[in-house]
Amino acid sequence: MGVTFLIGNGFDLNLGMKTRYTDMYDSYIKSESKSTVIDKFKKDLQKEEHNHYENWSDFEMGMARYAENFTDENEFIECIRDFKAHMVKWLKREEERFLNDLWLNADYDRILSSIANFHYGCTPNNRYDIEKVMNVKGSCKCSFITFNYTTILDEILLEISGDFDSDGDTKFDVDETIIHIHGDLDNDVVLGVDNKNQITSNFDITTKTNMAFIKPEFNRAFDRRRVDNAIKLINSNSVVCAYGLSLGESDSMWAKILKDWLLANPQHHLIYYVYEESQIPSYNYDEKMEKEEELKEDIYKKLKLTDAQITTVKNRIHIPVSYNIFDFMIQENEKALATV
Repeated sequence: MGVTFLIGNGFDLNLGMKTRYTDMYDSYIKSESKSTVIDKFKKDLQKEEHNHYENWSDFEMGMARYAENFTDENEFIECIRDFKAHMVKWLKREEERFLNDLWLNADYDRILSSIANFHYGCTPNNRYDIEKVMNVKGSCKCSFITFNYTTILDEILLEISGDFDSDGDTKFDVDETIIHIHGDLDNDVVLGVDNKNQITSNFDITTKTNMAFIKPEFNRAFDRRRVDNAIKLINSNSVVCAYGLSLGESDSMWAKILKDWLLANPQHHLIYYVYEESQIPSYNYDEKMEKEEELKEDIYKKLKLTDAQITTVKNRIHIPVSYNIFDFMIQENEKALATV
């Protein structure tokens, strides 16, 4: 038993990387268009109904609705591939820029502490319950599934993988092997939605569109084992810690997997870190618990839980407020203090 970490774009954003859809929007609009189809697509992206996407899932679902503007799937796929090519170039530049900073400023002891204390943002009562189901003979295995295309986490885990002792009685085993559920920037980037019913189109959706824009279909055709292995990894552990993961409609299969996992065992706990700027002081913990209950409502909707199911799982879903486990880059003020 142990903990499975599900890592989303909030991880890269927390490190200061510009990996939002909105970060690359302007540069894509201004880039050279290779065809009239792509040029029209960019102009339409600037219209009111399309230019307000915040998360990647918003863009993916918006693109699925926009499909009705194409006369055939070839035009649709042409625009998807053009956007994806620009996205990969952008993210590669961000990854290269940050890797240089990582080698100089990462505090690896702090990273280990983040992993060992991933549940410390929960109330003491919840921490006790989590620790009871997490530890087997004083050991805890930490495994990682990422929804990001970048490999920053891979580089970090290469440095810290293996066994280490925490401040308590638990020994942690960090697995350096990460499952990239949506591929990585060098190989098999998959961008799209969860199923063909989410696509509004006037053309027939064939295998071409399935592989180009439906993520589960691409994974089945390309490497079905990574999805199978990810599901097995989730089901084999009693604790899942989701960090910076939006769980939007374009990844609804994973929301269902987490829902089924939560309902399968009364000892399963989900810790869900929300990427937001919440600064409630710890001496107002009643306010933090109130905020947590508000944030849980959104999770219930994403997991599509019934009222009866919410009653069953609500005490096993935890949203740490004003607490960050992956804040491990040495800041300028810290370096200055170290030289005094």
